[in-house]
Amino acid sequence: MVLSLARRVGLTVLLAIVPLVGSWATVGAQRAGDGGPIVELAPREAGLKGMVGHWWWFDAHLTRYLDAFADLGVTNVRLTTDWLQIEPEEGRRDFARTDRLFGALLARGIEPVPVFATIPVWASRNPDACRARDIDCEPDPAKLEAFERTIAELVGRYPGITRWEFWNEPEMWPGMADPSVYQRWYRAFYRAAKRANPQVRVAVGTMTGWGFLARTDPDLPFDAVTMHSYAGHIGDPIQTAELEQLRAGLLARGRDVPIWLTEYGWDSHWLNDEVRAETIRWVFDWLRAHPYIELAHYHMLHDAEEAWECCYGLLGPPPNFEPKRLPYEAYRAYVVRR
Repeated sequence: MVLSLARRVGLTVLLAIVPLVGSWATVGAQRAGDGGPIVELAPREAGLKGMVGHWWWFDAHLTRYLDAFADLGVTNVRLTTDWLQIEPEEGRRDFARTDRLFGALLARGIEPVPVFATIPVWASRNPDACRARDIDCEPDPAKLEAFERTIAELVGRYPGITRWEFWNEPEMWPGMADPSVYQRWYRAFYRAAKRANPQVRVAVGTMTGWGFLARTDPDLPFDAVTMHSYAGHIGDPIQTAELEQLRAGLLARGRDVPIWLTEYGWDSHWLNDEVRAETIRWVFDWLRAHPYIELAHYHMLHDAEEAWECCYGLLGPPPNFEPKRLPYEAYRAYVVRR
């Protein structure tokens, strides 16, 4: 399977010495030379050097994450921002974690791209099921006004963050999978965010792209649409047909807005490191040739010990975070021109 993918996408291994900087330099410099030639990305392509972040790991390993992001040349990080964490009780909001994580990224010149999700028990209409498992929470329409107040305070608190996504994979949440429910809450998010900061851009969150968006109202306001793209089949490592279908559907509705590819990646059980590196280069080249893709977030920085998250990373699991030389250097070889 791995060899077939390499042949089908027509990738070749290119060798070059890639200098390393930052606090990861000692480890990386010993292994440099396999990332391919350095490719300069124009400023308009800066969003392609994105990475998926998970607050629970990021917060626990903050300095290591920041050093790795800096060494890899990451320009923006998609970071889950949970209503459940911010407001566990109605009206009692705690922004300590978002202050810390957003602030740490901004201090390094890295843009946070928050994806807002989860429902507190108090804002659900099925509290027992919601308390047992977050994904089963169904939003209570009676709490829409409280929701808007929270969003206005959240967005207004971070004027330097101007790109927001509403919900992670709503198709997977029983309480958000119905587009009529999702768009009701999305509209409330959009209203509150724009009221708090008219400069923000808000994206409809999807996992499947056009398959979900096509079922929403044609007048739904949005500034971008997100999609997740894992290998659909050999030879199409980021489901390019689905991305093109989403673009075509948007244009057919008269909506010339960008697409944010907020998750893409491959488990190393399917792709070995050599082919993963080749595939990273193929993806960057494809994305650059399709400028309607504004953001792209590689999933993810490191492997996890949990089976469901292993093994997508450019680094091994904590606590050592050992770089996977070939894919790490391949991602790192794309450098934004300042």
